[in-house]
Amino acid sequence: MKWPYLLLIMALSLSSAELNLTVQGIVDNREYFNAFADDGTIFGLRETGTATFGSGQNQFTAGLTWLQEFGSPVEKWVADPILFYIYNGTKGGRLLFGSFPRTNLLFSPLFFDSRFTAYRSHIEGFDFRYTFARGAISAWVDWDGRQSESTHESFFVGLSGKERFGKMGIEQYVHYRHIASRAIEEHDAIRENSGAHLIFSYNDTSLSQIDTIRATAELIASADHETREESWNNPIGAQVTGRIIFHKWGLGGKVYREIFADKYSHSLDNGAPFYNTKQFGELDLVFYPVQTENLSMKFNWIVTLVDGKTENQQLFLLNGAFGKRFNLKNQAN
Repeated sequence: MKWPYLLLIMALSLSSAELNLTVQGIVDNREYFNAFADDGTIFGLRETGTATFGSGQNQFTAGLTWLQEFGSPVEKWVADPILFYIYNGTKGGRLLFGSFPRTNLLFSPLFFDSRFTAYRSHIEGFDFRYTFARGAISAWVDWDGRQSESTHESFFVGLSGKERFGKMGIEQYVHYRHIASRAIEEHDAIRENSGAHLIFSYNDTSLSQIDTIRATAELIASADHETREESWNNPIGAQVTGRIIFHKWGLGGKVYREIFADKYSHSLDNGAPFYNTKQFGELDLVFYPVQTENLSMKFNWIVTLVDGKTENQQLFLLNGAFGKRFNLKNQAN
């Protein structure tokens, strides 16, 4: 494949470079004892090093990212490549093409659980976003499986948007997941999994004693189908949430209830837990001990009431980001 070398030559011909190193510490401990969600613990570090060449409309980024999961064999600490092109339009448009961080996407966390994003922090595809005065819209593709004898063909497609009207806001997220057969499976079932998430929100940051108040009313719909089945499953649910942030502390909660299901509850591939049940309630306490330009820390304790049982999750995130920009032409002189 010659195109990576072509991208590298084009990148080195640009006028400036920015080196960045990000380190994320992850502790995600889930103590679940039910049939609706998997328990387990993730404990480790994700390190990412990149070099971005160019400025203005055209940029190229190359680097490596790897997850160092404590307790796992060293041979499993495999680095994943980062290589993508950035086009910054003059009228609000932006295109990313290649392998780039998932944090660049405009997506609902309901469709991508934090455990999934911890293991697969980057996407391979493209993301086009248009930003305007009151919000943004985004269309993206993540191709995560090329068909072979050992790999299923699979990809994600997303269309998202958000807009603010003063303190009120509206967000919509549509997501489609396609999982086909492997090359050696002529009659294997093809699975199609999709979801839609509509959010009406109230956001207030003008109060003197409280940093942020956010309340939402939400609708959640999904569709799941395999070619071996004649019909689709199309459940619909409703959710209300609330959150208050006061200095370094945050308190939030949500209540979810299924309002329609023709066969069974939501089946969101790689999605957040507990939406495959009829109803649940959740309370979470957040503490932000450090919030600086280059370093942030977050502790999160989540208690979920589902099926008459109380489930617990403890989450700790440490994010450090360090970078420096160089003028290549000046360095050469």
